[in-house]
Amino acid sequence: GHLGRIVVEVRDPYEAIAGVERADDLGVGGGQAEDALRLGPDERILGLLPLAFDYGLYQLLMNVLKGGTLVLERSFAFPAQIVKRVQEEEATVFPGVPTVYATLLSMRRTMDFELPSVRRVTNTAAALPATFHGEMARIFPNALVFAMYGLTECKRVSYLEPELLAVKPTSVGKAIPGTETTVLREDGTPAKPGETGVLYVRG
Repeated sequence: GHLGRIVVEVRDPYEAIAGVERADDLGVGGGQAEDALRLGPDERILGLLPLAFDYGLYQLLMNVLKGGTLVLERSFAFPAQIVKRVQEEEATVFPGVPTVYATLLSMRRTMDFELPSVRRVTNTAAALPATFHGEMARIFPNALVFAMYGLTECKRVSYLEPELLAVKPTSVGKAIPGTETTVLREDGTPAKPGETGVLYVRG
C-alpha cells in the first residue's frame, strides 16, 4: 500500500494559536523542550508517531508554536517508505521511540541507507539502548541524538545533552527547562548520588 502524507507548514505560529490565551499553556514553547533540543523555525519534523500518542501530538503543537514544517505520516508500518520519505522531504528532525530505531537498525543489515538531512534525533517512551548508539550514528551521520525520559502525565521530564551520550550512555540527563526534578528516599529526604529513590517532578 501507498502511504498518504500531509505536509503542514506554519507561517505565523501565533496567529495559528489565536484561541490559546498563552502559548505556555500548551506545555510547549517559552524556552522549554524545543529550546533544549536547539530547534529553529526552519525545521522539517517527521511526524510518524500517532497524534493520539502524547509525543506524536507534541510534534504538531511544537510546530504550531515555533513555525516550520511537519511532515505527517500515517504510521511506521512500512519503514522502507518512511526512509524514502525522509530523503524526499529532507526532514531535519526525526522523533521516535526505541522500537522505531530497532526497526531501522534491522533494516540496515540488508539495505544500505543513511539519512544525512536529519540534524536532530529524539527518543522517548523507553530508554534508548546504548547498543543502538553506534549504528544510529551511521544512519544519521549529521544528527545530534537526544535521549530523553518522560511520563504521559507530564510530557518529557529530562534530556541528556547529545555531547554526553558516549560518556553517560544510560543516563536520563537533566531536567527539561521549566521543570524541577529531585530523587527522594522513602522518608522524603533527598537521596544521595548512587542511592535508589523515587523521582519527583514539578513544573
